[in-house]
Amino acid sequence: MITVWGGQTSRSIRAVWVLEEMGLPYRVRQVDMLAAEKDQAWLAVNPGDFLPAIQDGDVTMVESVAIMEYLMGRYGPTPLQPSPDDAAFPTYQQFLHMGEAGLATLMMVPLVSGFIAPEAERIIGVPAGRARASSDGCCS
Repeated sequence: MITVWGGQTSRSIRAVWVLEEMGLPYRVRQVDMLAAEKDQAWLAVNPGDFLPAIQDGDVTMVESVAIMEYLMGRYGPTPLQPSPDDAAFPTYQQFLHMGEAGLATLMMVPLVSGFIAPEAERIIGVPAGRARASSDGCCS
């Protein structure tokens, strides 16, 4: 059975989504990334301590998009992924990777500054890529 290591607010939801869509058996091992003492079983799977990761027999993988591609390639075919000879395959690949390679970086600044940062440090209503000026006016 495939084990998905993750958390409810992590990108592990991508692996779970593919597993659900493909009807594959799996279990989820929740990882508390804020725990004072790290789960040693988790660190044995991914000493880098970042989510998500999967274990599938002798295979251990990290990186959500790579995990999705692995699952579809290993257990497919699936309607979630066009075959490499399909005319739609290049577009599928482009948009599959765009989320991580192109959009995630752009989304992190407003996400962190508007929602995740401590409340006193949140920047609400500032367009992405613009920082709040410091009190001495040195930065903008």
